[in-house]
Amino acid sequence: MNREGTLYTATIVADNVMTIVWIVVTLLLPALMRRLGAAPRLPPLDAVALPANAPVPVAATSAAALPMPLPDTLAISLPLALAVATVLLSTAVAAYAATAGWRVPSILVVTTVALLIAQLPIASRMTLAKPLGIWGLYHFLAAVGASADLEALMQAGHLGLLLFAFIIIVLVVHGVVIVAYGLLTRTDPDIIAIAPTANIGGATTAFALAESFGRKDLVLPTILGGTLGTALGTYVGLALAGLL
Repeated sequence: MNREGTLYTATIVADNVMTIVWIVVTLLLPALMRRLGAAPRLPPLDAVALPANAPVPVAATSAAALPMPLPDTLAISLPLALAVATVLLSTAVAAYAATAGWRVPSILVVTTVALLIAQLPIASRMTLAKPLGIWGLYHFLAAVGASADLEALMQAGHLGLLLFAFIIIVLVVHGVVIVAYGLLTRTDPDIIAIAPTANIGGATTAFALAESFGRKDLVLPTILGGTLGTALGTYVGLALAGLL
C-alpha cells in the first residue's frame, strides 16, 4: 500500500511538472518554428473576408437555425447541477462496483456521463457553460502549478526518477516528430503547438493555449479532440493496466 501511495504521488507530481514545462514549450514553439522556416500564421476562419457576391450561409442568416438559450438562472445552475450530479453518480457507481468485486475508477464514469450529456440537444442551449468552464479551468491550472512539488518527486526515490525520465523521453520524441512534420508540411505553427497540447495536457490546457494565441477558430476542435483523447486514453489505459 505504501508503494502504491508513493507511485500515485510521484505520478501526480511528474504529470503536473511536465505539463507546465510542455505549456511553456508550446507557447514558444510557434515563434521558433517560424524562425526555422515554417509556414506563416494563417488568419482565423472567422477573419477571412468573403467576396462581395459570395452567398451567405443560411445558418448565419436564420435565427431559427440557432438553439434558443436557456434563461440566465438555468444557464448557470444547470451546468453546475449536472457537474455535481455527475461527480456524485461516479462516486456511487465506483463504490457499488467495488462491493461487487469490480474496480471501476470514478473518472471513467465521469468521462462516460460527460460524453453522453454532450450529445443531448439541451447541451447547446447552456450558453453559460463555457464561461463557467473557463472559470473552473483557471482554478485547475492554478492547482496544477501549486502541486508541482519537485521535492515530493525526489522523495519517491528511484521510482520517481524513473517515471520522470520516461515522461521526458515520451515528450521529447513526441515533440521532435510533431515539429518535423510541421516543418516538412509547412503546417500552421499554431496548430502544431495546440494539437500536441490537446494530446498531452488534454482539452483544458490546449483550450487555454488556443485562447492565448487568439485562435477562436481552433477552440472547438481543441476541446473535441482533447476530450475524445482523454476518453480513449482513459479506457485504453485502464485496459492496459488490467492486462499488465
